[in-house]
Amino acid sequence: MVFFHSGGFMSGSGNDMLYGPDFLVENDIVLVTMNYRLGVIGFLNTGNISAPGNIGLKDQNLALKWIQENIINFSGCPKRVTIFGQGSGATSVHYHMLSPMSQGLFKSAILQSGTAVSPWAITYTPKDNAMALGEFLGLNASNTIDLVEKLKDINGLELAAAVAGLIVTGNIGENSFVPTVESDVGQEIFLSNDPWTLIKYGDIADVPTIIGLTKDESKFMIKGLIMEAAEYQDHLCKFIPDDLNITDPVLRKEIAETFSEFYFNKEPIKQNIEALTELLGDAEYNHGPLLSARIMNSRMSSPVYEYLFNYFTSHGILKNLTEVEEGIVHCDDLVFLFHSNYLNNTPESGSNDAEITDEMVEMWTNFAKKGNPSVTMKTAKIEWEPMGEDEKYLDINQNVGMKNSLFKERVTLWANLYSDILDNYVKLFN
Repeated sequence: MVFFHSGGFMSGSGNDMLYGPDFLVENDIVLVTMNYRLGVIGFLNTGNISAPGNIGLKDQNLALKWIQENIINFSGCPKRVTIFGQGSGATSVHYHMLSPMSQGLFKSAILQSGTAVSPWAITYTPKDNAMALGEFLGLNASNTIDLVEKLKDINGLELAAAVAGLIVTGNIGENSFVPTVESDVGQEIFLSNDPWTLIKYGDIADVPTIIGLTKDESKFMIKGLIMEAAEYQDHLCKFIPDDLNITDPVLRKEIAETFSEFYFNKEPIKQNIEALTELLGDAEYNHGPLLSARIMNSRMSSPVYEYLFNYFTSHGILKNLTEVEEGIVHCDDLVFLFHSNYLNNTPESGSNDAEITDEMVEMWTNFAKKGNPSVTMKTAKIEWEPMGEDEKYLDINQNVGMKNSLFKERVTLWANLYSDILDNYVKLFN
């Protein structure tokens, strides 16, 4: 099982501070984690040979090739590699499914709270971002080739600080040095087209796939949302993802009004912070996995298994960082798969947490070993069925079980927003 860490392609590490192997290796698997280049060092793209882009993903690809050649020396099997990740790590998994460079390097995939079509997972303005960085650093580059040569003389810490400064000043977006569509510069291309197009037309690895979300992905941001609720009242168009490429102010206003009616019943936002977290969750985290899962379910012959992580924990990674105590938020599922030296999250024997940990680990490792996440345990018999025509999903909580049509009305809303991009595939969601 090969794990890609999260961190928005800007930060993070595969070490045991957060991703200790203790739980998973008890189930007779070999766990591989890795580091890869991040931020501007990993994802600078100037559209030419100087910086062709996606170096961080190509680092991962090289690691997958190394695993094929060497994992047998660690009692692993190169023909039974499962790639999995959370957040930007799940996005990485999705990109490997879409890239011909990674074809044949894995046989199954798990995506937790992230996809290649998540709005923070790709930028379509890499050259502009690169030149903005050079200007911020005062490099006076005449072109992108000159820019890259001058950037080579700046150490990594200074580069990272410059990117952070650009983000704070609003000169670039928070996700400016992330994966990109590559130009043909005479090298092997990792990503040749935008992810929506590749997924829609079935240009994706046809392997058994698990894909899912936590119930309240964005609730770790709730303190900031409470402070900014009044500001959002007249600016709901901020939640329109950039990849929709909607610039017409009239249409943007219409979509904002749709958000107001659907999520808030046209009531003041500050009176319904819960609905604001739902809208933010759908805009940032949910629509990518939900729409991707349904297209993949229709285009792939291999089974697609969907889940909702719906079990509360106080030990979540982002909960600890943000001091938020409520909700089932982004990263909460990770503490039931990995032991964290930072969180010290070993569950008490016989507790509900221990039961969820055992079930999660058993399902994830059984999927890796057999291609099927269904398990029979002392505590439960879990028959995890593929999505199929009924859009079945596994509700992971203390009473784990199958349900149909995850977030059905919200999925329909976002499918309609993406109808032009999805073309005739929008019928899948109606």
